[in-house]
Amino acid sequence: MKPMKKLLCTILAIALMLGLSACSWEQDEPPVNDNPGNEQPAEQPSPPDPEPADPEPVVDPQPETQIQLTPAELSEEEQRIIDLSAASRSLAIYDFTADEQLQKITAYAYQLADDGTWHRISGAGVTFNEPQGRLSIAFDLIGETVSLSVQGEQDTSRARHQRDNADDLSAQLDEEQLITVTEQRDEAAEIVYDEEIPMAIQGMSSDSAIASLSLDDYDNIPALLADGYQQAYALTLVFSAQE
Repeated sequence: MKPMKKLLCTILAIALMLGLSACSWEQDEPPVNDNPGNEQPAEQPSPPDPEPADPEPVVDPQPETQIQLTPAELSEEEQRIIDLSAASRSLAIYDFTADEQLQKITAYAYQLADDGTWHRISGAGVTFNEPQGRLSIAFDLIGETVSLSVQGEQDTSRARHQRDNADDLSAQLDEEQLITVTEQRDEAAEIVYDEEIPMAIQGMSSDSAIASLSLDDYDNIPALLADGYQQAYALTLVFSAQE
């Protein structure tokens, strides 16, 4: 019996030793080196840059429309026709550019009163709805009769205003032997709706050496009086917008 126990103990001891031996050789497997030799990891390719967006088209700013009145540039043929057909001694033609608000153009005649202020003596206007056109102003004596004609692409309008007892002025000038000096607008003017634009000025004097007139005298009456004019008249133009 004893030998049998010894044999069993021996077998158990051997089995225990083999188990311990197996445990002593079991080691954790070394980690797998995906980058042997300390090689640097390959750089990942960068995503392609996005294509630049098409630049927005550059739009040139539209020039502002100049609302103004300018002396018309006439051809030689046009000037000859006017010279032949003009019934008045003073005829001026202008081109104008306004806008869609334009409704009416009016000419006014003024006389310099004894109190040193301009006194309106007559006026007449035409309805005109086009934004641009050409106009003419004709007169002999502003204090008698003034004609206004306006032409556009689609329409032509005319107006004429005459002062009451206009013939008395011509007779007075002849009787007193007064000479007449006239100055008309020969440069551009800005159009401001409902504001008057001086277009012509006339002065009467018995002095043949009287100083010449200027449209600036319309707003400088003391200078006009100082020049020795015995009578004076002025003509203005007014552009009116739709209400």
